[in-house]
Formats: sequence, C-alpha cells, structure tokens
Amino acid sequence: MVDMQYSDGIEDLVAGRIKNVRSLGHILFIDINAEGRLVQGVFREDLLGKDKYTESQHLKEGDVIRVCGVKVPSKKRSDSIDVASYTILSKNLTD
Repeated sequence: MVDMQYSDGIEDLVAGRIKNVRSLGHILFIDINAEGRLVQGVFREDLLGKDKYTESQHLKEGDVIRVCGVKVPSKKRSDSIDVASYTILSKNLTD
C-alpha cells in the first residue's frame, strides 16, 4: 500500500499506526508506521477544514489511521503526504 514515488498531483492512500505527533501552529505532523516504513502525514487546517483539523488534534501515538492526500517531498527528504482526508481505523486504548 505504500509506494512513495513522488508524482505531482497524484493522490495516495497510506494506513498504519501513529508513532509520533508534533504540532506547529496550524500544521500537525504525524509519523505513521505503514508496513514497516515511516511516512509523515502533514495535517493542515486549510486542506482539512476547521472541524476535521480540530478533530485531528486528538490523534495520539498508537492510534491506527488511514490518510489520503498528495505525496510531497519534505525538508528532511522523508516520505510525506499532504493529508486531504483521513479515517480513524482504531484508537489506542492503553492509556
């Protein structure tokens, strides 16, 4: 399911367990372990809309999510996807 060949404007679908969540203003960076490969999901309020972005701020390590969006290169050259939509597949209930 994870094929991170960068192609302009083509949507990709990635699913996996959240490993890390970082917030920077109106952008949320979520590292997803997808089939043993780390993919950075970039959650932006302007792309998701206010309600869905606010909901995404409650995601935490251990949750399993599926994200859909456009593959983009990151500053650190990691695999990244600009998230246009997401679905929570399973919440982490261990806390």
